[in-house]
Amino acid sequence: EKLRLPFPDKNSILKCQNKYLSRRLQKIIFPGKTPKFCLVDTAGKKPMTYPFFIKPVFSCISFMAEIIRNDNEFENYIKRAKEEVPAFTEDLRKILDFLSPENRKIDPCKLIAEEIISGHQVTLDGFVYEKDVETVGIVDSIRYQNRFSFKRFQYPSKVPEEIKLKMSKIAEKIIKHKGFENSMFNIEFFYRNNDIRIIETNSRMSTQFANLYEWVHGKNSYEIQTDIALGKRPEMPEKGGYKIAASFVPRFFKDRKK
Repeated sequence: EKLRLPFPDKNSILKCQNKYLSRRLQKIIFPGKTPKFCLVDTAGKKPMTYPFFIKPVFSCISFMAEIIRNDNEFENYIKRAKEEVPAFTEDLRKILDFLSPENRKIDPCKLIAEEIISGHQVTLDGFVYEKDVETVGIVDSIRYQNRFSFKRFQYPSKVPEEIKLKMSKIAEKIIKHKGFENSMFNIEFFYRNNDIRIIETNSRMSTQFANLYEWVHGKNSYEIQTDIALGKRPEMPEKGGYKIAASFVPRFFKDRKK
């Protein structure tokens, strides 16, 4: 800001990364496309009917993101959250005094519970330049069968073109409503039977997809972000060297500690 370089407003970033505030804003614009959600009372009161999804209000890399199926799982989760979440959000709490009252009033140590939704999961990557919201691409996020973990990310997505267009329009409205600009963003969606549901909005590029766009379009996500930082409108080439690209995630499903 002091150097007069393009940047996203810090409060707009928090309107994405604060999962409770983000969903509250999304519900105003798209009530039928936002899952049911609520703040969790860490005193131990069950927030909604089992099963439900739970995670910290401020979270990343799936930190403490879990499905809760019964009272025992919920009680154990709350005990862990009281110990681990304050340490995870320590640095974040230091900057809250510099933010808007709206962002300050949600304690980073709070938790959010959500109804479980499902379907074909995709991630839309986009950017904002001079208030214009553009979609870079939509990637299929494919999970291992009956597991929470991702197996691979595949581009371009197989969802119908008309659904991709609807997702792009939803993304544009959400991002403009949050006042986010001059940067990349991503929004995760579920799609099933022509119904689109919003999982969450993130105020950053999907770094694991950067090469996928380069292989298919000839331009890496980091180049797009750099263009914006230099005050240049990003331009996507028509095509790269390949029609399809994927990123695989080999995993072990057993504890590998000896």
